[in-house]
Amino acid sequence: MQRLFSEKVVALVAENAARARASLPELCVADAGLAGGGDGHTFVLALLLTTDEPVAGWLPADVPSVVGVFWVGGEAEALGDYQEAAIAQLKAAASSALTKVIVGHAGGADQRFMGFIAAVAT
Repeated sequence: MQRLFSEKVVALVAENAARARASLPELCVADAGLAGGGDGHTFVLALLLTTDEPVAGWLPADVPSVVGVFWVGGEAEALGDYQEAAIAQLKAAASSALTKVIVGHAGGADQRFMGFIAAVAT
């Protein structure tokens, strides 16, 4: 999922560059989320894109600076521990302030789950 997220961010940067050259409105990320999960089920990452400026989310100028961390766990009780580790990893990768944070998780209490945290590194 980490690789897929990075590929989607790179593709969005390229799409916005093409849209700018064509004098079309660039795409903003209004929200992101995960769905699915559990034993034997696939996780799906969704990015909600818009040409309107989102109230919260990432503007076209933010997207090249977006960093994200994903994790998979088997114990929902440890979700906080997984999330704290991911935040520390994200801060280390960013080496600067993090703004416009988007988080999410999917899965169930007695099954495998996935979480993510992504933000703009300023």
